[in-house]
Amino acid sequence: MKYLINSHRSVEEWADIERDMPARSKVADQIVENFKPEVFYFYADRAGMMMIVDIDKPEKLTEISLLLRRAGLQTSIYPLASKDDIQGIMMDMATMV
Repeated sequence: MKYLINSHRSVEEWADIERDMPARSKVADQIVENFKPEVFYFYADRAGMMMIVDIDKPEKLTEISLLLRRAGLQTSIYPLASKDDIQGIMMDMATMV
């Protein structure tokens, strides 16, 4: 299943972006190497990153979350459903009514 993963610094938290960049870049390199994101985007201020990954095991979501947390980022994960998935869900719901 595909997931949209959005990670960013807390609004309340002050950060020295220049000082934090090496750690954040290292985490980004690990994610790219291990999870092969389809889309990977660094926010312009480099205080966060967004990606779309295809993950087959729930443990991998935990691993990505921990990597991002290690970089000092808060993470939100959203499952993405394809058109075919949505159509199947709608058909299932129609048969239930």
